[in-house]
Amino acid sequence: MIPFSLATAFWLKIALDQSGHSPWQTTVWASVGLAVVFLARERWRQLAVNQKKSLVPVSLPSGRPFRRELLIALLLLALLAAASSIMTAFNFPSSRSADSWQGYPYQSQIDSRDSGGEQLGFAATLRQSFQQQSRGITSDARALVLGLSIGDDSALSGQTAQALQVLSLSHLTAVSGANCAIVLGGVMLLLKRLSIARATRTAVSLLALLGYVLVVGPQPSVLRSALMASVIILAFTSGRKIPPLIALAWSVVLVVLCWPQMSTNLGLILSVAATAAILVLAPKMFKALKSKMPAWLAASLSVSLAAQLWCLPLILQLQGGIPTYSVLANLIAEPLVAPVTIIGILGLISAWLGLPFTAMLTWLASLPAQLIVQTSNLAALPISTLWWPAGTIGVVTMALLATATSLLFSSKRRLALAALVAVGLFWSVSASSAAANYVSWPAPNWQAVACDVGQGDGIVVRSGTAIAVVDVGKYPDLIDNCLDRLQVKNINLLVLTHFDADHVAGLSGALKGRTVELALVTPFVDERQLALDAIEMLRDEAGRVVQGECCMSGSLGEATWQIVGPEANARGAEDTNDASISMTFRLNGFDLFTFADLGERGQMRVVEYHSELLQRRPGIPLVVKVSHHGSADQYPELVESLRAELAIFSVGRDNSYGHPTSRTLRLFENAGARILRTDQQGSISVGMDEQSLVIGVTGRG
Repeated sequence: MIPFSLATAFWLKIALDQSGHSPWQTTVWASVGLAVVFLARERWRQLAVNQKKSLVPVSLPSGRPFRRELLIALLLLALLAAASSIMTAFNFPSSRSADSWQGYPYQSQIDSRDSGGEQLGFAATLRQSFQQQSRGITSDARALVLGLSIGDDSALSGQTAQALQVLSLSHLTAVSGANCAIVLGGVMLLLKRLSIARATRTAVSLLALLGYVLVVGPQPSVLRSALMASVIILAFTSGRKIPPLIALAWSVVLVVLCWPQMSTNLGLILSVAATAAILVLAPKMFKALKSKMPAWLAASLSVSLAAQLWCLPLILQLQGGIPTYSVLANLIAEPLVAPVTIIGILGLISAWLGLPFTAMLTWLASLPAQLIVQTSNLAALPISTLWWPAGTIGVVTMALLATATSLLFSSKRRLALAALVAVGLFWSVSASSAAANYVSWPAPNWQAVACDVGQGDGIVVRSGTAIAVVDVGKYPDLIDNCLDRLQVKNINLLVLTHFDADHVAGLSGALKGRTVELALVTPFVDERQLALDAIEMLRDEAGRVVQGECCMSGSLGEATWQIVGPEANARGAEDTNDASISMTFRLNGFDLFTFADLGERGQMRVVEYHSELLQRRPGIPLVVKVSHHGSADQYPELVESLRAELAIFSVGRDNSYGHPTSRTLRLFENAGARILRTDQQGSISVGMDEQSLVIGVTGRG
């Protein structure tokens, strides 16, 4: 019953922490609440075991097990109070419960730079050294080696990253239980040859695992895997065997105990779901499949199918549908993961020891990694994503499908088959209806397009033959591909709203084989190298480069555009987001407002100084490109006053910022806007047909 003690103590403490009292005050109240919960639970247990089920008086619970469990829970609360006090004193992020839940609820990882200060410097140095020394047969192969070894996928090209997502292979760039098992197993195997005590071997192994976690960074899957491995190894050292499911449960309790913000983290939930599926469902699948195919194929297929099946209801909204070739892609890629990971970790050890083998080892690891890169080409095949209904209905239906499929491998086969038939009929009707509602992309009469450039902005506006491009995303190949599909050869107006990478780093892709007549850039002084490089590139390629400020205006074919912010010389702006260029486009049949990354302060400033510029035309639909990818930093009064018909969120799938936030989504929904998101629908085109908006989407993949 110890997990019950841990969970009860933890949630009581966290709930009371939100009241704003000191850690010790909340501990006292949590202790009282904990005692009440334990007494109520013990009384109910005694009533339940009474054969007559009669409400007879029972004595207060007593005995060693109950006293021991209550004592452990009370001690845990005291430890939580002490830890909270210490972390508050040292300004550790997770100690600020209310703040951390506001700021980090969907982040995929906690920044190790915020987790302990200078003592983590060695981990950052080792990580940087490994990155600098690593080599690969191709840049993407090298990036995959880094992803599989230390969870760093920053060097992966946008095209390959998107292909991996379409094929449900993005988990390859995240450190998981396999990495922790390799580190622990390798260290313990090495130490086993030495004549040292088992306890010493365990301590050294756990220290090695801790060092690896610090280098990788405390991502949700890493924390879960490391703690699960630690629980198993500690039980083994004490001469006991612990069932893997119990170890998984312990790891979840410990992760959420230490990092409360992880309780709503999708990365952790997916890691737990995949691991549980491999432990529970995969063995049953293997038993059913091994008689029909070679054992190695049955094992690989069972693991891949089970993990994806239990994760699909969770990631359906991110996938935008069912990845058609994911099982095939995983079957091809999985045998290649182990050699890449092992050789990559050996390269990391070489960098740690200062040996000159890191470049050679990472280059060798990149050979099988390149085969995974080639496998990602499956994403280019037709119908790479099967349509599935969005929203709550889609999630519930997918959960029913996952449950029914799992029941096929149990004694409930008739019930499972009936549920599968019902889901199949529902999908057929819904899919045919959706096919009638969405036109092919882009809509023939498109006037505005939100290109799927990942986590960033890339907006294209057309009036007749005139083209405007507002921001170019982070990846050159993604914006280049989008402009190619739109047959854009000449850009009349190019706007770089501000110089953050997710808005300007793809500039070379937008300029590739194209001419630019006029370029507008923010007047905010930005000394970052990326900003300097972008301006230099524009001066070489564009006809004119002008600082854009309110209230400049111009024409685009038959349409008109106008800048509503920032002020001259970015007056009043506090940072680069606050000085990003916001614009209005008056197109044929609808208005388009783009707010770049302008936060609430900037939006309030625009309303205060130039509210007349944000007036929509009477009787004309309004489309809004939502500011800052749907972050929570919005001015509600502006959203409510605009009452846009369509709100477009240009946002990357699986982004680590929690964009778009539920607050902003509700804000636009309550204002009557229809929500479209590039992370769910892919690239989005908007046109006009008589009196109504016509929407086209690429879908995911």
